[in-house]
Parts: sequence; C-alpha cells; structure tokens
Amino acid sequence: MRDTARTSQWLETANHLATQGRLEDAIEAYQQALKGDPHNLDVRGYIIALSLKSQAWSEMIHQHMECAEIFRQQGDFDAAVERYREVLRLEETVENQGSSLRGPDEIAQVKEAVKRVKPEDCLQIGGYFLQRNEVDQAVQYLRKSIELGPGRWEAHMALGKAYMNLKMDKEAIDQFQEVSRLAPQEAAEAYEML
Repeated sequence: MRDTARTSQWLETANHLATQGRLEDAIEAYQQALKGDPHNLDVRGYIIALSLKSQAWSEMIHQHMECAEIFRQQGDFDAAVERYREVLRLEETVENQGSSLRGPDEIAQVKEAVKRVKPEDCLQIGGYFLQRNEVDQAVQYLRKSIELGPGRWEAHMALGKAYMNLKMDKEAIDQFQEVSRLAPQEAAEAYEML
C-alpha cells in the first residue's frame, strides 16, 4: 500500500541530503521512500546514481536487480535484461577503472558482489533469449549460469529446452535428467520433456 505523503517527505529529505553531498544519508532516505512505494523506478534510479558516486557497489547491484524484477513483472523483458547486463558490465567497468577506486580491496569487493548475482543474471538473460527463440545466445548464457552456480534446476530446465530447439537430443536428455536429480518436485515436467 502506498503512503504518498510519507514517501514525498522522504523524497524531499533525500534530495536535500544529496545536494549537501551527504550521499549515504540520501541513499538511506531514498530507501525509506521506497518502503511507501517499492515499485518506484525513479527512486531506485536515484539510489543507483548515488551508489555509483559513493561507490556503494552492493547497493547499486541490489537496486539494478530489483529494477529488473519490477520490469519482468511488468512484462518489459527488454528493460529487465538491460538491468541484468548493467550488473554484468559493472565488473568490467571496475576492472577498466581500477585506479580510480579506493584500492585492490574495493575491486575485489565489487567482483565478489557481481559474482554472487552472476548466475541469476545469466539465467534470466538466457531465458529471455530462449523466449525470443535466439537459442544459440540462450545456450551461451545458460551454460554460464550453470558453470557459475551449479545445482540450479531452473538453469538445467531452460538449457534442456534450448537443446531441444537445437535438436541436440542427447544434451537435452542430460539436462532434463539433471532437473529430476536436483529437484524431484519438478520431475514431472522434466519427464514430460524427456
């Protein structure tokens, strides 16, 4: 339920703090505003921008992931995938701009934060390409998801479907069998595919 008056107060406070350069306090105020309106993409955009300035990488990644989920729920898969790609590009951006960061520890922190969400990002992007029938790209992302985050039945199911589209029956069977092993509750769908 939206509380627009409280949300507006928090937004005003956040904007004031941001203009004073109190970025961490501004981020906290924007987060309070989100409690009243969690689907507000503009507020999430402000948090992302301030997180970039203050090098609050985990918060930035979290907000991109939340935006992606909101876009997915709204059916805007192109926008969702763009958010997932933003997260994947962050690792590359950090490597290219390593000298502007606070040191090697911070670079390692960014890489670790991206690493935690990378399997999910790759799964979501792979699923997107599978829906668009761009199967070769789907396979590439789904394989990467499994490589980075083994044991996720969803990735094996999607990869099995991609292999079916490519008429790679043996590979598809292997993936569906893996789904049955990892998630017995999903075995019915996997056996149907088999």
